[in-house]
Order: sequence, then C-alpha cells, then structure tokens
Amino acid sequence: MSTTYPLGRYIEDNDYLGDLGFTLGADFDLNEYNVRWCMTPEFPTGTWAYFVTITTNGAVAFPYNMGRSFMGTATGNAVASITEAVTTNFVGSAGMALILSKPVLSNSIVTLTWSATEGGTYRVESTPNFTTWTTNVTSTNAVFNRGSASVTGNGSNQFFKVTRTALATYDTN
Repeated sequence: MSTTYPLGRYIEDNDYLGDLGFTLGADFDLNEYNVRWCMTPEFPTGTWAYFVTITTNGAVAFPYNMGRSFMGTATGNAVASITEAVTTNFVGSAGMALILSKPVLSNSIVTLTWSATEGGTYRVESTPNFTTWTTNVTSTNAVFNRGSASVTGNGSNQFFKVTRTALATYDTN
C-alpha cells in the first residue's frame, strides 16, 4: 500500500477487514462483495445493497461496481438501461453546504427542513435580534440527506440557524 495507490484502488484490493478480526458496521461498512445491509425508501425493512461509483452525470466510474465475486445467486440478464425512476439517497460529503428551506408556520409551530449530511447531528437555535441565541433543539439526526425540526413560535419575528454539531466517523476510502 502507498499514498499513490491506496487500499481499495484495485480489484479485490478493498477495505474489507472481516478476515482480520474487525467488525462489519463498526470498523468498516462494506463486506468483501462491496455490499452492506441498509434501509432504503424502496426497502424500509432493509436489503443487501451493492454500492457503485458514478460521475455527476450518472456514468459509471472506476472502481465500478463489483469485483470477480458476487454475493448470492446471480439471476437475470445484462442491463442495458434503467427505465424506472431512480432515487438518490445520499448526495454530498462532509463538506457539503447546509441549505435551509423556507420555514413553514402552522398553528404557532415552525417547521424547519435543511440539507444534511447522512450521519450528521444538528442543533437548531433562534433569535429575535441576532444578539442572544436560544437553543430550541439539540441532537437532531439527519435522515438520508435531510434534517428537520419543529419548534414552537413565540409570536414575534424569529430568525433561525441550524448548525451541524457532530458527524459520525466514516471510511474516507
């Protein structure tokens, strides 16, 4: 391994650490097939999912999707195109800008929604004058790439800010 060609660059040179005594889900995320168990909108009770690398325009990119092994039993034919709607559940990175959507007021409850980083924890604060900030919500977790919180309005003009306070550790490879 070197800084020029780090672990995970070549086929079957991945970050799987199970054979070294490490724990899947705690010490690393993907198994030796580039697969992990996760919940998605299509499979809310969970499914095994392959993770692939694509460019911003959706074209496949190195290191592509899988090596010489396949988890489970392969069935079906080659896929030339995807005809159904595709939902992207993770967009961004640890450095992604936090963008707050327009607040929604209903029955003195202000609902805030913002772009978030999966694994992030957020704090919501408010102020009437930009001098003194009041913490309204702490430790709100991102769900996929969105954060949301509802707070009781105080009947006067309020300004809100959302701050990411923590980010779960993740494998930068």
